[in-house]
Amino acid sequence: YGAAVAVTGVALLATIALSRFRPSAETPAFLLAVAVVAWYGGAGPAVLCTVLSAFCLDLYVFPPKVGWSFRFQDFIGLGWFFATSAVIAVIASRKSRALRELEASETLLRQFVQYTPTPVAMFDDQMRYMVVSQSWYRIYNIPEGSIIGKSHYEVVPDIPERWREIHRRCLAGVGDRADEDEFQRADGSIEYVRWEVQPWKRADGTIGGIIMFAELVTARKRQEESLRLAEKLAAAGRLAASVAHEINNPLEAVTNLLYLAKRNPEGAGEYLDQADEELRRVAHIAGQTLGFYRDTGDVAWIDMAEVAEGVLRLYEVKLNEKRMAV
Repeated sequence: YGAAVAVTGVALLATIALSRFRPSAETPAFLLAVAVVAWYGGAGPAVLCTVLSAFCLDLYVFPPKVGWSFRFQDFIGLGWFFATSAVIAVIASRKSRALRELEASETLLRQFVQYTPTPVAMFDDQMRYMVVSQSWYRIYNIPEGSIIGKSHYEVVPDIPERWREIHRRCLAGVGDRADEDEFQRADGSIEYVRWEVQPWKRADGTIGGIIMFAELVTARKRQEESLRLAEKLAAAGRLAASVAHEINNPLEAVTNLLYLAKRNPEGAGEYLDQADEELRRVAHIAGQTLGFYRDTGDVAWIDMAEVAEGVLRLYEVKLNEKRMAV
């Protein structure tokens, strides 16, 4: 409010000074004063500035100078001044309030990006860093504050062209994401990144740049690969034990049949036929195991009935022992 009084005084001095060059220049300086006060001070100071300006116009500008004027045309001039001042004050106040709200929202967004515990960066439409979270600096081993204003492609020169294309599409309004993306650095090392990019918009609705989330998941990827390898080794151990058990049964039968054939040469043919059948079972089990080991993963047609029969033959002994019928 003190500034409103001071600005009104400045407008009065300017009007008096300009009147000797242009006598009809009565209100522009006061209208400018109202606009300035409304812009920076809001509605209340603008009303005070308008009232003080009206007194100054009637007392110091309208003839007789340094006296009150009650002419009809002066009342018309004051009414026009009040109406114009009101319009200017409303427009300036709303515009100023909108800009302050926009600045507050941008400040809030910057603080959110800066202090979020995840690696997040905010870029302008030229892919220059605007705000970077502290975790971004920490994860990527970048000195804090050293990349603000720099291009992302200058900071990360070995970024793949396909990612540059994703950034261009995002600046056109199309966001994208990936849970696990492979990134090969210039030194040949492989990193895995979980990322997401989304456009951010200005107050007028135009795209102002990109907000990017990018987290290194290389350590997690390697842990998952180690876990899968351990699971494969455990599965291989269980398979080896199962195969050894299944092969041991027919081999014991062969040993017994050969013993009977030696003790009873007259019935040796029947014993040898049974031993041959058991050896076919061993060969079948070994062939299935070898086929599992040599699996190339190629797509091919298979006979499901044949696969089912093979599984049943593999577990035939166990099924018979437990008197189970399939």
